Amino acid sequence: MKKEEMLMIKEDLKKYKVITENDFTKYFFNKFPKKTVSFYHYYLTDLYRNNILYRYDSDLLKPCGNRKDFIFSQNIDDNIKKILLDIDPSIDISIWQLSDLYRFMSLRSFVNIIFVETYYYAVDVVTNLLIDCGKKVVLEDDYDIYVKYNRVDELYVVRKINEDSPIAKKNEYSKSKECKKSIIVSPKIEKVLVDIIGDDIFDTILSDETFMILCELLKQYKINMATVKRYATKKHRWAGIKFAIESTGFNIEQGEFR
Repeated sequence: MKKEEMLMIKEDLKKYKVITENDFTKYFFNKFPKKTVSFYHYYLTDLYRNNILYRYDSDLLKPCGNRKDFIFSQNIDDNIKKILLDIDPSIDISIWQLSDLYRFMSLRSFVNIIFVETYYYAVDVVTNLLIDCGKKVVLEDDYDIYVKYNRVDELYVVRKINEDSPIAKKNEYSKSKECKKSIIVSPKIEKVLVDIIGDDIFDTILSDETFMILCELLKQYKINMATVKRYATKKHRWAGIKFAIESTGFNIEQGEFR
């Protein structure tokens, strides 16, 4: 789409907090009758990429306003990255750091915690490889006991994910082989949001900081509430997650604070 067309849409959408996709489609073709229906999803992708609109819920679009994408730091030790990518058969590995949330916290952890998340059948492999690299590693369930008796500057916490966990997806192939390599990605921010509210380990790590982090994520970033609902429901925690979100004063239906 042309830049001026996108700016026109951005201006028109200022009066909406959310808009159904059906209503937006009608608006779009009334505004631009010469656009072809077959290319509609390409136009929509242009609006997503240029921070005009984002997908808020299953049938709701929301103007971006000042909200932006959450970017994870992805500062992964090159040696560790190479070793994890070479795991065969290939697996998905999601990595993020507690420091990604520091800007929302009044108190910061003295320990740099790196969360390494993979499928249950690969947990032991990933854990052993990290240990072989000389890293301090603990399984999620053992975190409380470990930190009680150990003082470290950096700690890798290995957690389980499954096929329903919202992580970024991408394909990477080895140039020297025909086989698919293992993949290192970031989680989606919706996954982190649900996890920090509902998982015991974050209650221990973040304590009273969770509320402020949640408020800032909802205020500043493009959150796909459909992804939040789907993931929380799979974890059988949607009622509690919904309560926590609404307790901040956030209106889930409109995607805004009251």
